[in-house]
Amino acid sequence: NDDLIAALVSLHNGRILARVVVDAVRGLAAAGPMVEKEEEEEQQQQSVPRCGNAPDPDHVEALNDAAAELGQYVDKDQAQKRVVVSEAGIAELVGKVREAIRSAYPDGLPEWDVLAKLSSTEVQEDETAA
Repeated sequence: NDDLIAALVSLHNGRILARVVVDAVRGLAAAGPMVEKEEEEEQQQQSVPRCGNAPDPDHVEALNDAAAELGQYVDKDQAQKRVVVSEAGIAELVGKVREAIRSAYPDGLPEWDVLAKLSSTEVQEDETAA
């Protein structure tokens, strides 16, 4: 019983994290990496604290496609469609998102960008699970 509860909680947390990743990737594709806090305060007129330098159109498409695929997979409507959502499926699609980010930003994202933080957190979790 405890194992079932732990698995359900882990799956639920994975879905929440996936939705955060989807939103952040859409922002990245639209307006580039996040700005540092100091710069963010100077740019208060912006609704999203991003630099405004989106990647090239091919990378934007790849980022949006990967985010859309992940978003569709973790969507609540999957239950009505009787689609089984698994941690492995989420991890696979997050991996595709990660690859799209690496392709668009081969030198990596700034350390203050939420996607850089999430990516390093996921890598640490993956390593501890292995």
